[in-house]
Amino acid sequence: MKIRTKPLLSILGVIVIAGVVLRYCAPVGSTVVTSALKDRKSGQSISPSHAQAKAVDVLSAFANEFKTPIELYGKVIDQHGDQVPGATVTLTPVDAPTGDTSQSETVLASDAAGEFSIKGLHGFSMGVHVKKEGYLDIPPLGGPASSAMISYSNGAEQGKRHSHPETPLVLKLHKVGQMEPMLYVADRWLRLPVDGTARSIALDSVKGLGSHQIEFRFKTGWVNIPADNEHFGDQFDWSFEARIPGGGFIWCYDEYNIDAPEFGYLDNIRLEYKTNMFKEQWQKMVYGSFFVKFADGSHGRIRFCIDGMERDGDSPLKLASWLNLKPGSRNLATNQVSISAASSERYKKEWK
Repeated sequence: MKIRTKPLLSILGVIVIAGVVLRYCAPVGSTVVTSALKDRKSGQSISPSHAQAKAVDVLSAFANEFKTPIELYGKVIDQHGDQVPGATVTLTPVDAPTGDTSQSETVLASDAAGEFSIKGLHGFSMGVHVKKEGYLDIPPLGGPASSAMISYSNGAEQGKRHSHPETPLVLKLHKVGQMEPMLYVADRWLRLPVDGTARSIALDSVKGLGSHQIEFRFKTGWVNIPADNEHFGDQFDWSFEARIPGGGFIWCYDEYNIDAPEFGYLDNIRLEYKTNMFKEQWQKMVYGSFFVKFADGSHGRIRFCIDGMERDGDSPLKLASWLNLKPGSRNLATNQVSISAASSERYKKEWK
């Protein structure tokens, strides 16, 4: 995921400059109703000519922030902590307050130790992005990722820290290894009966037809609650269950774990919420991410959202799936990775 900062900084620059001009410089033909302008620090009156000089100074100082020297040391690693040599590193300094001056872009490669460095650039901040064939990008989720935005203006600590080889910026890629035949079906909403009647959905096709089936059951008391705003926040009984005959499920704690577990699968997963539960425990919508195993030895992964507030079964289940077509293989390497680790961490407690 390449960081694109130019449009945002352009807008920000225009807003700041406009604010400075409006603050210090009266428009042509307008009437200044105050008898005198005040200096912020001293409180002394200043003449309009001095105010205009201050506006020029502020604009000059703001423009100079985009001339801040940039020096960066970095390192590229994979999910195991091993260095990644030959990774493409794209550096994009934000070197202009508006879109009048195009940003420069520098491309280099990590060395045999997975390291890289640059100096002699200038900018308010700088976007850094790494990639390499055979590796997946990792989005910025609070930990090491494949991209970052480093601040340099006003002596930013982030810029200072990574301006030394002892404290490099660490960027991370996920090595996928050998790719195998994979069926990926993107997120789609699916119908389920609301009375607990089972519906089998296969991962072999968008329409849910095929031999790798999961049996879903959904039951909700929302159908018994009047359809008006007064009852929107009321709790109600509802449940959701999934079962794979001859197979099972294991929670997927890490979306970038591309090897399905060999053992430990549970034959079903069940979620149940009751009207009398504490309010902080009760949920009307729940997310899940699981590795799945089928009776023929095939492995895959599912990601879903189930909405308890469904009256007619039109589309309570949102499902995305990955299925390795090679029986016995637990390799789930695929470029289709979109759910965040943060979301996975947030919702995994629902399935304990």
